[in-house]
This record gives sequence, structure tokens and C-alpha cells, in this order.
Amino acid sequence: MAKRGEGIPTQRPTEVRRRHLSRAEREQRMNRIILASVIVLVAVVVTLLVAGVVYEVAVKPSQPVAIVGDVSITTAQFQERVKLQRYQTVLQLGNLAPFYGTCDTADSSSPIYPLCQQVQFPTLMGSEVLNTMVEEEIIRQEAAARGITVSDEEVQQGVYGLFGYDPTGSTATPTLEPSATPTRRYTVTPSPEPTATLTPTGTVTPPATPTATLEPIATPTATATLTAEEARAQYDENYSNQMQLVASLSGISEEAYRDVLKTQLLREKLAEQIGGNAIAEVVDQVYIRMMRTQTEAEAIELLEALRDGESFAALARSADATAQSSDPNRFSGGEMGWQPRNELPIVVGDRAFEAEIGAIIGPVRDIDVEAAAQGMPSEYYYIAQVLDHQVRPLDEAILQQQRDEFFNTWLSGKRTQAETFSYWTERVPEDPTGAQIEQEINRLFGQTETPEGGS
Repeated sequence: MAKRGEGIPTQRPTEVRRRHLSRAEREQRMNRIILASVIVLVAVVVTLLVAGVVYEVAVKPSQPVAIVGDVSITTAQFQERVKLQRYQTVLQLGNLAPFYGTCDTADSSSPIYPLCQQVQFPTLMGSEVLNTMVEEEIIRQEAAARGITVSDEEVQQGVYGLFGYDPTGSTATPTLEPSATPTRRYTVTPSPEPTATLTPTGTVTPPATPTATLEPIATPTATATLTAEEARAQYDENYSNQMQLVASLSGISEEAYRDVLKTQLLREKLAEQIGGNAIAEVVDQVYIRMMRTQTEAEAIELLEALRDGESFAALARSADATAQSSDPNRFSGGEMGWQPRNELPIVVGDRAFEAEIGAIIGPVRDIDVEAAAQGMPSEYYYIAQVLDHQVRPLDEAILQQQRDEFFNTWLSGKRTQAETFSYWTERVPEDPTGAQIEQEINRLFGQTETPEGGS
């Protein structure tokens, strides 16, 4: 007789539980791995986001776009100055719009074309601003080395001048009119990029536009004569509003704004010292009158007319309009006054200083090298007459011009010692816009009506 339990398979519950527990453990382990991976991934993403914010907020603004000596020009400083320059340029375009139209209609012959180019192509403005900031640092360092200083009082007098205020009370303070800044006047239509290429690495290539300087924020318009107290109160109000506007639109502090003006004054003193000692005040000069044409045949006709007894002045006024249209002496009968040799076209100067008094020179062919480099008409034929020849003091305007040219040449040489970083081209701000400027002016000055040209 079979015993109980014989023939029945013996179950192994312990092994089954082990298999079930092993699968559960594997699932738990996998869940832990997935959770850990998600946590790590989230941590990495958060770290990258935080790092990006830190880079944009703390690291990037402090990175240099240029180094002059041991002084860095930071990204933040550069961007503030570009915004200030944009603000002044856009405002200037608004004030000039009634006379020259807008950037939408301006061509290369328009007086506002260079300003439009800077607004339309930010790297052009960025190049000018960076070049200016490099020059300013060179000037500050050189002035310090030479012991040249500008007092706070001199800076304050410069600020008064910017705002048309005379603390002596001899003139009334102008009222700044923000209404001359309609939004639509600032709308610009992008046009093809200029053919000239920027050089973002190494040294900054000086742009064709003049070095930027601080200008009055708005165009002053004359008002009735004010008392000294009223004039001062008006200046204080204008100054306060302007500083708020500048800070809001560019981020530049009042101290930084005044430092720009201080450097301009340092530049004047440094230029006077460097250029003043380099240019002789008494030099050999000729009193000369001159006219020019673009073809030799026209010049020969003028020469024959002179020999037939026609007036030099009359012929100069009627000379080829294409060649003379940019020549201010055309309307003064060709009178150039007293001129040193280096202020005349090279070939003309060589002939004039060898000529006898009263002699007619020409036709003389000369090439304007600077005009040729810019693709402009450069070949001219000159006819000149020497009326006197003396060693005498230079005209004050010519003396100052030559001193400025000497200083600018000196500054260009120093500028090559500065180091710039190519990433500045990626950090040129494109604001403030005309709309932003108008909004801030309206907020500060309480303007509520839509300006002319707005919608």
C-alpha cells in the first residue's frame, strides 16, 4: 500500500519565491537606474541653464572687446556706448528728416546717407564706436603720462555748453523739443550690405565717418528771454530728464556720460601739445587763385580765354560744373588766399613756388590719391595764378588743420598697438529703436499726441 504522498511531485515554493523576488529586484533596480538617469539629466540641464545665465549676466559683459595697454574695454562698456551712439544717431536723423527726408529715400549723395548706413548695418556703427573707445583710452593714458588733466569745473562748463546754458546769464537757455522725433522717421529699410569689408580682428579700421562726440540730446529751439533763475531751473530740468533718458536707453551712468566729455577735453589739450610743437607757425606761402577742370581740352580753352583778356574770376565761376561742384573756391572766383606748399595739389605747389609774381601756371595735371582710393573722380587739370609770395604766419584755420592732421597721424600709429577681439561683431546691439526712443521721450516729457509722421 502506497504511502501518502507517494507519486505526487514535490513542490519547491522556496525556489519559486526566489525567482519571483529576483524579477522584482530587477524591476526595482531598473526603476532606480531610470530615476537616477532622469535626475542626472535634469541636473545637467539645470547646470547648463544656470551656467548660460551666469555667462550672459556675469562673464560675457566683463569680457574685453579690446585691450589698450593694460586696460580692457569690456563688452558691457562697448554695448552701452553703441546704444548711446544709436540713440544720438536716430534722434539726429529725426531732426534732419524735414530737410533731407528719411533713410527709406536717401541715396549715396544724401547728407544723411552715412547716418542711415550706421543705423541699417550695426557693425558699421560698432566699428566706429570701438575705434573711438580705443582712441579715448590711448588719449587717457598718454595724457596721464604727460601730466595733462581736465578739472571738474572744465567738465561742468562743457556740460553747460551741450545744453545751451550760460550760467553767467548772457543768453537764454533753449527749450529742448522732444516732439521732433516721430517714430516713422526712424523706420529704415535694409539695403544691400556695403561693399567695404570690416576688419574685426587685430586693430580696428577707422571708419569714413567722423569720430563720434557727445551732442545735445535734442535740437534746441529759441525761447523768450528768461531770468537767471528761470534759465537755471530750465537747465536743471533738461539735464535731469536727459540723464534719465540716456540711462534708460543705453544703460550709461551720469558719471560715464561725463567721462566721455572729459576725454574729449583731454583730446583737445593733448592734440594742442602734440600738434602745437610740430607745426611751424611762420612758413613760406603764396597768394594764389586757381581753377580746375576734368579734361585737358577744357583747361586749354580756359587758358586761351585768359590770354585773350577774360577775367580769371569769371572763368573760375563758369568752369566745368562737374569738376567744380565740390570746390568752394568756385564761387569766390578761384581765390585761395595765402597757402603753404603742402596745402596745394602736389604738382601745382611745386610749380607755384617756382613761378614769378603774376605768372599763369597750367594746365597742370594732378591726381587726387585719396579720391582715387575711394573710387571718386581723381584726375584734374589746374590753372593757377600766383599773386604774391612771402614768408608769413599761417592762417589760423590752416594752422589748426595741420595740427589736427599731425595729431590724427600720431593717434593712428598708437591705435595699431591696441588688441581687439573678433567676437565684438556678434555683440553689437541693435537698439534703441525709434519707437523706443519716442516712448521714453513721451514718458519723461509727458507728450501724448502722435508726432508728425506717426500713425
